[in-house]
Amino acid sequence: MKVFEQMQQSLREKYPDVDKEWLWQSEILNQQVDKTGLDKNFLITAPWEETQSFEEAFGNNKKDADQKEAMLLALAKFVDHCSEKKQFWYVIPTDRLHISQEGKFYFDWEKFNNFCVKDELWIPKEISEKYGEFFPKSLSSGKIDWKLLNANLAVEAFFQQMLRLMIPKIPPISKMPLGRSLLAGLTKLGLYPEEKYFLLKSNRDLSPYKTCQSLLEAYLQSRKASVFLPKENSPRLWDVAFHTEHGRNKKTQQNEDDYFFIQNEEKNGLVFLVADGVSTATVGTGKKASTRLRESIENQKLSLRTFLNELDNFEKAMFLQKAKEKITELLEKANTEILKELNWQAQINNEPNYPMSTTVILGVIHNNRAMLGWLGDSHLFYYQDHKLMQFLEEHNVLYQRVCDYLENPSSAGFPLSQMNDKALTHSLPMFRYEPATQNFENAWNPEAISFISFYPEENALLIPASDGLLDCFGGNTDPLSGEKALQSSLESLLHKGLKLTELTRKIAREADDKAGIDNITLLILKSEKKMPASTHKPSSTSQQVAHSHDRIHHQNEKHEQKSRIKPSNVKEL
Repeated sequence: MKVFEQMQQSLREKYPDVDKEWLWQSEILNQQVDKTGLDKNFLITAPWEETQSFEEAFGNNKKDADQKEAMLLALAKFVDHCSEKKQFWYVIPTDRLHISQEGKFYFDWEKFNNFCVKDELWIPKEISEKYGEFFPKSLSSGKIDWKLLNANLAVEAFFQQMLRLMIPKIPPISKMPLGRSLLAGLTKLGLYPEEKYFLLKSNRDLSPYKTCQSLLEAYLQSRKASVFLPKENSPRLWDVAFHTEHGRNKKTQQNEDDYFFIQNEEKNGLVFLVADGVSTATVGTGKKASTRLRESIENQKLSLRTFLNELDNFEKAMFLQKAKEKITELLEKANTEILKELNWQAQINNEPNYPMSTTVILGVIHNNRAMLGWLGDSHLFYYQDHKLMQFLEEHNVLYQRVCDYLENPSSAGFPLSQMNDKALTHSLPMFRYEPATQNFENAWNPEAISFISFYPEENALLIPASDGLLDCFGGNTDPLSGEKALQSSLESLLHKGLKLTELTRKIAREADDKAGIDNITLLILKSEKKMPASTHKPSSTSQQVAHSHDRIHHQNEKHEQKSRIKPSNVKEL
């Protein structure tokens, strides 16, 4: 659509007596542009120039990622320029803002100051009704007073539009808090973890970004530097350490966590497991479930060594396929073994409401390539260059509610909490209870397993752990704050130059000292640059096939425990 056609429509409403031919003159457009006080280098001044609404142009499927990034950059620079001129956007109506192929902008300049303000303003009702869900959080009162008239207001407005344009499936923050949406950021929104963490932290605090351009550039960088992006096979050696604590304030007397790892002789490949038995089981115990899982995998250690020795033969795509197949195969066999134990336990206690079960993280690593499958709410932390990220999304009721809402958003908004939000939706074993036979039948479904693949950097730390580790650092109430506390503890210990075994032990015991409300189990896997075989001295832990429990504490203090949903309430996936 040509600019003069848009201009004609708005001018005819304002100047009904003006001769039609005069509306075609560029002087009219330039007079309006002059009134804005903005630099004409950012603006369209030729009425015959072709434009398109920013929203339509950005949504054009013919535009590639680079073209869309260029459009956003042009918008960021334009909004920043307005701020330099002491005119601040509080909402950016991309359906009304037009852009040319050269990245210049046209707006209905007669209404410009209704959206981009330089004085205090009560926001017009029609704007609130149409765009209110994209207002910055600071505009809850509906009034823009002098305290808000600064570039921060424009950066907030740009952040809202950047989210909407770059991640269309994210609901407006007014409908669903961003932190909730990002609980399914990797699997449902297709985000990289670096991108997810950037958005989480920016949503809490945009103060590091003084301009829209700096915000956008930092966001784009988070998408381009991800460990999830495929890389060439690069030699690595892996050092491994492990530790478990009962949790001094854990209510039950058993440590229901278990773990296992096995490496090849070259120390460049390993299979590892962390399992967290569900403590509220009434048929069997979480301990029995996690133990049967570990035993099932451990009993296949000879074939696992053969598998690990074959990984050198697999290129990128084949490695990912073979690793995924192996993880699925191991878990399917374990599912059968746990079900045998469950049905035996059911003969003792025929109450089927809370059968024994366990979460699982099962991973395959070779050089700088990693593939993981998981069920439940255990965690995998990745630490590199003073950054800690948690990669896995928890399989619980809250996560499922978020996924459902992202698929079918409601105008009523997302219900923030429910009583059973922490209840698990996926775990082992997968079963179907048959009341007629009072038997738990095998309901194996490989589609229920979530998978991720990534490419660890040199000197990175991978920390698969039961959820007790983060919970004891405060993550049961605020995951980001818990991760921050865990990172602080980790970096303090790393600064002391501890060996990996001592580092792992101290992290677990510090979590126990802080709260000890759950079993605490973790492995720490360290990626090292491969050196000539004669110069490498692997740690003693690297030569173990490990499963054990260290010191146990007994104290009683009430705390929230995760529970498995009754079988009749579990959604079949």
